Amino acid sequence: MEPATRYRLTIQLVLLMWATFALAPIGADRLATIGLGEWPAVWVTAAAPLAGLVAWALSGRSRSRAVFLLDCASAPAVVLGMTGLVSGTASRGHLFVLIGMTGVALIVLLVVAIELRAAGNRSRHPNVVQVTTDLGGMT
Repeated sequence: MEPATRYRLTIQLVLLMWATFALAPIGADRLATIGLGEWPAVWVTAAAPLAGLVAWALSGRSRSRAVFLLDCASAPAVVLGMTGLVSGTASRGHLFVLIGMTGVALIVLLVVAIELRAAGNRSRHPNVVQVTTDLGGMT
């Protein structure tokens, strides 16, 4: 796997984890406040990534474009969570988790950005081998 593809998948995996663990509970809070009930809201948000995967599978995308797989899995949790944030229905505990997970996600993305920049610098400046001759005292 080439480095650019690996970095792209890493970024998408971080988005999926951040959406699933930080935004989905906020989306569950939102669904519970609009009358769905606490446990049904939890089940809906837990099934949201699976629904995204099913939608991706039914969309007819070619399997070579599997990089969209992680985006499709994280999209429902992002929509539900952002709706909960905008409406102000997130509990304090879920906001605390969101802040903590955002910090971790930013650290991972910063490391990926540094690695990507270093990989770009290596590709522009190929390794140069310095050849020296050691004549062992002979002149």
